[in-house]
Amino acid sequence: MNFIDEKGGLHSAIAECKRTKGVNGEKSLSGIIYTNAQLLQGIGRGWRIVFEDENYCLTYINPIDEGTRVVVEFDAVHEFFFDMQKSVVHTVLNGSNTAERYLQHIFNGSSYTYRLEAKILAFEKENFGLKNRLTLFKDFIQSTGVEFSVNGRVVRILEKVGTNLSTIVKKGFNLNELHIEKDTGSFITYMKGYGAFKDSENPSKGRLEVEYLSPLAKIYGKLEGDPVVDERYTQANSLVERLKEEVESSYGISVDIDMEDLTKAGYDYDQPHEGDYIMAINQDLGFEQKVRILSYTTSYDVEGHIVEHDISCGRLNLIDQSQAKDISWKNQIELSIDRANGTANFALISADGKSMTYYGPDEPIGQKFHKGDIWYQTIGEKNVLKIWNGSEWWPVLDESEIKTIKKEFEQQQSELEKTKQSIAETNSKAQQALIDAGFAKNGLSAVEKQATEALKQAEEAYDHFLETDASITELKRTTLQVEKVTNQLTGELSQKVSQTTFDQLKGTVKNQETLLNQTAEGLEAKASITSVDAINKLVSQHTTNLTAQGDKLRSLVTETDGVKVKLSQLEQTSAGFQRTVLDQLKGVTSQQTQLADQYTRVIETIGGLNGKATNINAGWEIGSIARADGKPFDFPAIRSTEFIEVEAEKPYMVVDGQGDLVISTMVFYDENKQLVAYRTEQTVSRATSRSRYLKVVVLKSDQPLHAIDYAVIQSARPQKASISIRSQLTQTADRFNVTVQKGDIIAQLNIEAGHTLIQNKQLVLDADTVTFTGKAFIPMALIKDLRVDAAKVYGTLDASKVRVINLDAANISSGYINNQRLRSRSITADKLATNAIQVGFNNYSQNLQLNPTALSFHSGTRLSGKLTSEGMEFWYGTRKIGRMGENSKSGKDNVRGIVMDLEDTGDFVGWNYMKHANDQAYTSMLLLDPKGKFAGKPGIHMDTDVYLSRIKPNYTDAKEFLKFSTVKYNNFHYSGLLNNSGKSGIFMGGNWLYLLHNTYVIPVEDIRKVVYALKGLGRIHLPTSFFSNGGGVRTYKTITL
Repeated sequence: MNFIDEKGGLHSAIAECKRTKGVNGEKSLSGIIYTNAQLLQGIGRGWRIVFEDENYCLTYINPIDEGTRVVVEFDAVHEFFFDMQKSVVHTVLNGSNTAERYLQHIFNGSSYTYRLEAKILAFEKENFGLKNRLTLFKDFIQSTGVEFSVNGRVVRILEKVGTNLSTIVKKGFNLNELHIEKDTGSFITYMKGYGAFKDSENPSKGRLEVEYLSPLAKIYGKLEGDPVVDERYTQANSLVERLKEEVESSYGISVDIDMEDLTKAGYDYDQPHEGDYIMAINQDLGFEQKVRILSYTTSYDVEGHIVEHDISCGRLNLIDQSQAKDISWKNQIELSIDRANGTANFALISADGKSMTYYGPDEPIGQKFHKGDIWYQTIGEKNVLKIWNGSEWWPVLDESEIKTIKKEFEQQQSELEKTKQSIAETNSKAQQALIDAGFAKNGLSAVEKQATEALKQAEEAYDHFLETDASITELKRTTLQVEKVTNQLTGELSQKVSQTTFDQLKGTVKNQETLLNQTAEGLEAKASITSVDAINKLVSQHTTNLTAQGDKLRSLVTETDGVKVKLSQLEQTSAGFQRTVLDQLKGVTSQQTQLADQYTRVIETIGGLNGKATNINAGWEIGSIARADGKPFDFPAIRSTEFIEVEAEKPYMVVDGQGDLVISTMVFYDENKQLVAYRTEQTVSRATSRSRYLKVVVLKSDQPLHAIDYAVIQSARPQKASISIRSQLTQTADRFNVTVQKGDIIAQLNIEAGHTLIQNKQLVLDADTVTFTGKAFIPMALIKDLRVDAAKVYGTLDASKVRVINLDAANISSGYINNQRLRSRSITADKLATNAIQVGFNNYSQNLQLNPTALSFHSGTRLSGKLTSEGMEFWYGTRKIGRMGENSKSGKDNVRGIVMDLEDTGDFVGWNYMKHANDQAYTSMLLLDPKGKFAGKPGIHMDTDVYLSRIKPNYTDAKEFLKFSTVKYNNFHYSGLLNNSGKSGIFMGGNWLYLLHNTYVIPVEDIRKVVYALKGLGRIHLPTSFFSNGGGVRTYKTITL
């Protein structure tokens, strides 16, 4: 959908909408916008929507935060209503004027034109002007009782819009729901009217009085309604018509229809619109009446396709219902009369207006007949079609001739089957010759030459066979026409067939028979085994389409069950063959390849017609892609590791492990991997026509890379991505391999002479005893119980994580004992000399260094922290993050306290907690982010409930307990500051401020209106008490505003 901003710029976005059209000229849109971050944030006053070549002005905009995305709800009206409402007529019309004069008064100076297509008598108006054009136009429509429609900048004014269509809306066909509302409370049968006074200067002389009594009063009695009093009526007939309309419209039936649009399914019928009359049928409710459409709402999806129609129809008054019932009885009587006269002769003028059609058992008499006149002669239960040839009634087709045609057709079919069988036998022998020739090792060049000549002859035979096939198809079509004529005669259908047409039909059948025989003889001669003894092609139109190309034979077989769901492909060459079976419905493909030295079979899942979307991304890595303006992202991001192949014009999105949308930036590239499109902060992005590759950037989560479950899928709706599963079996003369891959996990078994590889994430050997007869190389093993008779260690034994309870070392002859951890009850030494004392701390750092000024903690070689006389310092290598300790106020050393200082090289300070025992990360409660690198916005961030409680000094009963919370108002949640009970406080909306008083919401805007209304009134007196006897005000309060 396209949008135009206040400066005339054009913007596009994905949106779904509903359009409503009514007999009062209404044209409006409502919907939801899903994409285009610039539009979602910038849409506002002065914006317009372009829909079906017409402009609509926005009247309501409501941004909604759904958590993972922001959408915008909108309402819009056709620009005619907006522009006319914002333009005022500054002149006045008085007295009696024509309709043309009133319309000129309204439309002159506007950018719209009108077409008056209704006859309207002159009428009188006073002070018609000094209002906006839309108000004046509505006044004109209401005064005249006409209707109007708006198309572009032209307004048509008619007595009634719409037409009387033959469209039928019926349950079980194109009607989903039909709601009927009957208004019984306002039903009346009598009304009286009072018009103009006979003497306007002397009302005592009386006035025009008329009355109207409905014919239904005989059934329901006299039910009187409020009288009509209107001095504009001077003629009794006009006032009576007004009363009649009021009475007959007092009881009505309102009909609401939910209709399916069947034109997209191929049905061809007039689509109803506002003002049209249609036939609505619901046999379950006993409803079958013609109703008028008053309003028409059409729902469109994000691709602009019609989803459904919601139709509101006009009221059917009781008189109309009675007339409808009378017409129904009349139709039944007329139908009975027609059936009674069915056996009599009668004549009808044919559709061309030149010939006559007669019915009955007896020959028509007493008429002047013309060539081409038709007579359906009734003989018992059968009809015989006869045509007047100028002198007599000549039968077109009788039963014996029809049987003869059918017999000839069956004979042609039998001969055709014999010809096809002969061709199949011939080509079967040719196929055997092909097999023999394919495996002959001697004289291969001679076979290829002979095959080429045979192929040329076979192609000529095949072309001739196609001509035969076309002739057979034409014969079938002709026979179907004959059967159609026969069925029309049996079913008493009025269709005129001349004797000449019949003769041509019989001649066509004979010609097809001769052509078929000649073609079959020629085909059999050309496709004999003598001419094609090395290679040929077998063509069968009913099962498989085979195409021979050189030494390659390819076959495709398609099974169709509503949609194409399975595809089998067989490819065979001199080197081997390959067969592929694809089930598009289940999304599974199987491929089998056999060569002389290798056999391979692969089964894998793909995205199919079942709607499942497969993750097409290979993995994620830390990093981003420069934006369209060349600037890098200012937040931590991850991106796809490789270029992702995409299809042009297809939608793509990122979802998490639960199938929910993830906001992402998608960058599309062409076939040369050059940038073609850059889509920022999108939920769904559609590849351009030039796009061939894609890379995706998303905001980095707190999880490590290997645990991120984001997936890139090809889909227009969010859904959980299925994991691609693939298994492969490969066998050669010296190797056997079985591989199973599920996502990033690969398991395989590879067997070769002298070497076997078993690869998997986890290998389980489930046996009572596992025996290794040779050597075993194990990089690392966790063994619960190890029993070793004798152990020899070759190389170095690293005992850093080995706990030895008793070590018997009778003699250490040379070298040193080097260990990161040495445990002893006491160490006795004459002298201990060292530059620094290093002590290891588990799970914190590997080294602790002690020097005269600080105790330093290291993680490996990286400095992590220092403990000094001033407090604790936090480091990341050479980068100082901050410190915590004692300090004083600048300039006042005697003012001291405990502080946490963040260095310029540090980024944030957080107060966090572990929400669950097994969480991988801490949850932030309070965060100081001065640079905005952590949360995206600089400042203090709180992610928990906040409470404010204290007792005022010397006032023990004045306890205040406040908290930040939310208030639900008008189906939206607002943030506010409330007391502990949540019944009073203050909260804020997007533009307005609200007070909460004992759970009752008071908009401050209402208070502002009252204050501004009283502002500037000066000195006023407000009553403060009254006399008890009702004598008036006793006392006043004087205030100045």
